[in-house]
Amino acid sequence: MKTRLIVAMIAISAGAAMAFALSGPCRAAETPQPAADKLHYEVVTSASTSSLEVGKEGQLVVEIKATDGYEFHKESPLKMTVTETPGLEFQKLKFGKDDVKDVLKPVFKAPFKGAKAGKYEVSADLHFVVCISTICEIKRPAAKVPVEVK
Repeated sequence: MKTRLIVAMIAISAGAAMAFALSGPCRAAETPQPAADKLHYEVVTSASTSSLEVGKEGQLVVEIKATDGYEFHKESPLKMTVTETPGLEFQKLKFGKDDVKDVLKPVFKAPFKGAKAGKYEVSADLHFVVCISTICEIKRPAAKVPVEVK
């Protein structure tokens, strides 16, 4: 019984090795491999309104940049959901591809009004995919922006 199992394992291994050898040259050295410790994106919120007066309008601006040779694709998901924030009134909380000018260089803009004086933190959950030639990665970071209403 053990002999049959060993013979079967050798046959399977030999067949796999033969298939690998016949499949052509390995291209691992040519294709960039993703580094496990890198995010492959950057979220920029510096264009967001950080201070405004009660009754005035501001804007949450979230730009997503692909890095390290990664890029966005038109077919990939692209969403932003703003968490309702007491003291701020958002016109809209859910955003998608139709809300950005260029899905390959996405910038979300969420207008809001300062309703009540105070210091707040606006939070937005993002959902997008970045890809290189060998892999795509689903990303779900949060963007947080401090806002003071005077």
